[in-house]
Amino acid sequence: MAKKFMVEYRKEIAAILSILGVIGLLISIAGSFFDENAPPFIYSFYLVSKPLGNWNLWILLISPVALIIGVWWLYDYFKKVKKLEKYLSENSKSKFIRNIEDVQYLGWSLPQKYEDMVLEKMDEFKIKS
Repeated sequence: MAKKFMVEYRKEIAAILSILGVIGLLISIAGSFFDENAPPFIYSFYLVSKPLGNWNLWILLISPVALIIGVWWLYDYFKKVKKLEKYLSENSKSKFIRNIEDVQYLGWSLPQKYEDMVLEKMDEFKIKS
């Protein structure tokens, strides 16, 4: 069965959310706190923020939230992948069985290819799910 969209593409969605958070933050800061006399780098963001008008305040409030969520999702994704790869590199069946609940949870919470890796390792050790 296919996994949910948010599980399969979590890394990509988190990266896009982080990038949008940074860009939105730069645009809203430039539009809220700078004017025509800003340095050239900031002035380009100021020009983009001009047509947004009063929406700059909303973007200023939403962008940090999007950035924090995106960075957290990326951190959590890579932490889970690293932990799962550590478990799957284990050659001892007893150590693998001792951590089987964590391994199955990680396989379930990550994209399908990681769950397939877990099932393959369980077949290798002849463990029934």
